[in-house]
Order: sequence, then C-alpha cells, then structure tokens
Amino acid sequence: MRRVVLVVFVCGWLWGGEKFAQCDEHQRTAEEEPVVELEGVVVTADRRPAPLKDTAEIIMVVTREEIRRMNPASTGEILESVVGLNIESGTGSGYPKRSIISINGLPPQYVLVLLNGQKLLTDHIHSGQNVDLIPPESIERIEVIKTAASAQYGSDAIGGVVNIITKRDTAAPQAKVIGSYGSNRSVNTGMGVSTPVGKGVHVTLFADWDRSDGVDVLAPANRLNNMGYGKVSLLNNVELEFNRHLSADLYFNFFHNKMDWQDSEVHSRLIMPKADLHWNASEDWQVTGTVEYSSWEADLSTELNELLTPRLFATWIAWEGRNQLTFGGDYSYNWFQRTGIEDTMTQWGYGVFAHDALKLSDSWSFSASLRMDHVDGLTPVFSPKASVLYRPIKELGIRLAVGRGFHAPTVQELYEKAYGHGGTALRFGNPELEPETSTAFSLSFEATPLKGLELFANGYFHLLDNFIAPKYEGAWSEDPTKDMWVRTNILRAWIYGGEVSGKWTPLPWLKIQAGYSYGGNRDESKDKQLQFHPGHSVFGKVDFRWLFATHYRLNLFARVTHRNGRSAWNWKPAGGEAQDNEEGYVTDLANYTLLDAGAEVTLWSRYSVFVNVTNILGEDIEHLDDALTRIDGAPLYRVGVRGTF
Repeated sequence: MRRVVLVVFVCGWLWGGEKFAQCDEHQRTAEEEPVVELEGVVVTADRRPAPLKDTAEIIMVVTREEIRRMNPASTGEILESVVGLNIESGTGSGYPKRSIISINGLPPQYVLVLLNGQKLLTDHIHSGQNVDLIPPESIERIEVIKTAASAQYGSDAIGGVVNIITKRDTAAPQAKVIGSYGSNRSVNTGMGVSTPVGKGVHVTLFADWDRSDGVDVLAPANRLNNMGYGKVSLLNNVELEFNRHLSADLYFNFFHNKMDWQDSEVHSRLIMPKADLHWNASEDWQVTGTVEYSSWEADLSTELNELLTPRLFATWIAWEGRNQLTFGGDYSYNWFQRTGIEDTMTQWGYGVFAHDALKLSDSWSFSASLRMDHVDGLTPVFSPKASVLYRPIKELGIRLAVGRGFHAPTVQELYEKAYGHGGTALRFGNPELEPETSTAFSLSFEATPLKGLELFANGYFHLLDNFIAPKYEGAWSEDPTKDMWVRTNILRAWIYGGEVSGKWTPLPWLKIQAGYSYGGNRDESKDKQLQFHPGHSVFGKVDFRWLFATHYRLNLFARVTHRNGRSAWNWKPAGGEAQDNEEGYVTDLANYTLLDAGAEVTLWSRYSVFVNVTNILGEDIEHLDDALTRIDGAPLYRVGVRGTF
C-alpha cells in the first residue's frame, strides 16, 4: 500500500503543482454526483430525514458515490468495506451467491436487514438475511445503525439495523444501462429509468439479470462444480403527490432465483409490495400509514415464509424543527413452512413505540425510544433506549447509546424437528423457548482534526440474556443412530469489541482509508461460544482520481482486507471429537488476506468502462454460515460498461 501511495505522490510532483491545480478545478466542476459525508441525511433512526451530523445515534452511511467507485459485483462486497461489519457466506443447500452481516460481534441472525424500511426475507433466514439478493446498481445508499435498535424496530435488531435504500426520484428524467462479464462465465446486465409521468407522479424502474457458473469450491462436497446460479431482479417505485397535504410511495420488488442442484435446477422467489401513505396535517404534524407484504418461496426445503405488516405512526415537530416526536404501532402476521416443520405454522405479534429526537443546542443532541412488543405465546417485552451526542467543538463528536435488544423465538426455532446436514446431528426446536434480550452499551468518537482527515472509534459491550444455542440431548428415540441437538436458552453471554478507522483526503484526487475491528463473545456461565466469533479484521484502501483531459477521468483503487481469529458453530464435529462434545462443533476458520483492485475511465461523467480484479493473491477463503464452505483461491476479474442518459 505504501508503494501505491508513493507512486501517486510522485506522479503528482512530476505533473506539477500548477497543472494539478487546473486538473483539480476541472474535476470539481465536471463531477455531478456529490460525496455525502457528515453533512448527509439519514432516515433509518428517526423514520424521517435528519442530518447525520446532528443524529445522536451511532450510524454509518455508505453513499452513492462510494458505491459507484467500487463497481461492486454484490451488495456484500459493498458492506465488506465498512469497518466493524463482518460479512460471512457459505451454504450447504442454499443460494450460492450469499452474504450475511455480523454487527458488533453478534451472529448475523441478530441483525435486521431492511429494503427501503421493509424486512428482507431470504433462504436460511435462521442464520441471517442474504443481502446479495439486492443488485448493487439499484442502491442509492446504505444506512447502518451500529447499536441495539429493538426500541425502534422490535425483534431481530439486537445487533443493529442495515437499511438498503434504493434509487428514487431524480430532478430530471434519467436512464442507466450497465453490462459486465467476468470469471466463471459471470454475466450481469441492468437497466433503469427514473422520470416524472404527468403532474405529481414520478416512476423509478430498475431491472437486473445476473448469472454465473459460480466460484470453485473445495467444500462442501455436495457443491463441487455445483455452484451455478441465475437471478432476475425487478425494483419499482412510484411516488404520488396528490396535493400539498397528501402523498404516497408505492414499491413493488420481485426477485426470481435459480441455482444448480444435483444435476438439475431449483428455483426460489421473493415478492415485496409496499405502500406508504403520508398525510401532512400541518407544518408540525405528519401521519404515515404503511402496509408491507413479503413472500419468500423456495422449491428446495419446501420453504415458504410470508410476512404481513401494517403500521401507523405520527410525527410531531416542535421548537422550530429542533424536536421530533414519533409514535405509533404495528402488527405482524407470519406464515412459515420448511422441511422439518410438520405443518404451515403461524405467528402474530404487535408493537407500540415512541421515539423522541431533540437537538438542544449546537453542542448537545438527544434521542430516547421505548417500544413494547407482544408476540404470540410470549410475555410482552419492553425495549428502552437512550442516545446522546456531545460536540464540545465542531471538529469532535462523542456519542453514547444505551439500549435493550430483543429477539422473539421464530416458528423454526420453536417447532423444527429432526433437521440434519448429512451427519449424525439433528436440529430440534423447543416450544418452551423464552425471548432473548440484551443490554447494550456503545461509545463512539468522531473527529476531524485536520481538513480532509476524519477519524472514528467505537466500542461496544452487550449482555445477552437467554441466548438460544443448541444443546446435546442424547440419541433420538426414533432413530438411535442420530443425535438430538435441541435449541435451549443459555443463561447469559458477553459480547464485546470495537473498531477504529480513518479517512484522509490529502489532495482532491487522493483518498486513503484504513481501519481495524475486533469482535468477541463468550457465555458467562459455561464459557460456551455463540454461533459466530468474528475475531480480528484489518482494512485499507487507496482511491486515486485523475482528470487527464477536459472530460475524461481515471479512477483507480486498491483495497486489502485481512481477517483472522474467526470461528463458528458447525453441525458436524471435528475429526476425532465425540458427538456430545459441544466444543468439538466449533470450527476455526482459516485466516485470509484479500487484495482487490480496480480501474475505471469515465467520459463526461456519463459513460464509463471499468475492470475489477478480486483475490489477487489467490488465497483460499473459508466461510461458515449454513455449512463450511472453502473457496478455491484464484484471482477473479470483471469488466463492464455503464451509460447514464
């Protein structure tokens, strides 16, 4: 990395200060897409737009410009660059292109993933939500709440929230076309349009087709030469403005997937319609009603997961916009079936919540939330949260958040029976499970000591009560050759860790990023590991931009990620370990260093040609999500073109 930086500085010196100043000025005027940093706007924490710099929540944002410069092949690749997030994959019988997210050292199933505020349903949801269903070119930005967010969003937000926000209204009609080809006969094409249609109507459409023979794997055995997939994605949004008081947002997202499986193809589908109705009763009051429906259906495992959620909330703005109170309620009804579940089971729940965000002065901002959830068959759970932002000076922000997380046992966790992964271990549900709760503490510092230099540090500590883990219960009475592993509430776990990162822009054409994170967890009473231990992660990236002619721009980047100390629960014990030895089911994952690089030439900020190369070092990479997966290390390339009209 030092060599890359040195070469860039030498090039700048040879070019000459005067010419570089002219180049920088041309570049600033030529680029149409703004870089959104601390002055940006976020909506995830408060449910209404709020300046990020004034938000008391600990939030990280991946902007449209950052996504475009990466030219990523997957949404998981985008989030891999966010310090403090750990991306895992691996599958025994699920979709091959899969990325699930761990935040704050917690297993991925404790992170709530939203698409425009709507819960994302995917395969193997018991181990995490697959963000790779969302095509990167459709994304406007990604907002990540780095603290327990059950006080705002209810169950499953113990570790935090990832809200993927797709592109919507543009000031003028715009169309985009993209195409790429890469290793393993990977092909991706996409086309989008955003335009007004008459008075008060704006339509945004995006269609994407993605197919590949899949990466070469060394494990599991049943996926050797069996990782091919194809996906069609349709993301549609209609914005309606009836008058100055009444407006609506209509979404319809559809995903159809197919994958290779034992010399045949199997299919899965996700349908996500959503309707938001906004009534601006006055300058101070807004009422929003929402109806969301999601249906995930997969041929393999006979999986059906349907979720219906109506929601109603109101927002009152006072003190000339410095105080925002949001309160309301929601109801959810879930239908679920899968291999291992004897019948289609249902589960209902409702919640009421209140959230208040107050900017007391330029130095102090506060937020407080309280939510009550009542899920079918369980005792009601209260989730409070408080956050504070203190800016003693403009260049320094200190955030502290204390809150309670909450996870309600799902139908699968309650009622699954004798589901296996090819070994002797069988997974069983437990109707006696209690909700998991956590008490979470997070403290962060952000500083801009110099112009162009941003520093960030964050630490967290969670006490997770009644966490659900498999417990050995002996031989199965119906087949003594099989062993029963029953989901059980373990007393208490500690989750701890943190991250530090920095962004430095010493020159308008050069940006350097670096970061380190660590996450760990142990059970307080039995020293038992949770399902996933993220360990250590080191990240570094250099971006270089050069306007080498009036309307031509060259973007170069190099990125390195090193991860070590990871381990995860495996349903097959290590060789030589007894079937009842729980520690024998914990698998240490191999360390790896991932080096990626890319180049892009852009004309008039509208047309571009790019090439990316990943895993330049050719290292084998191990992941353990649903099953241990070992990717055969080899450099992978991707070339593409993009046009915006």
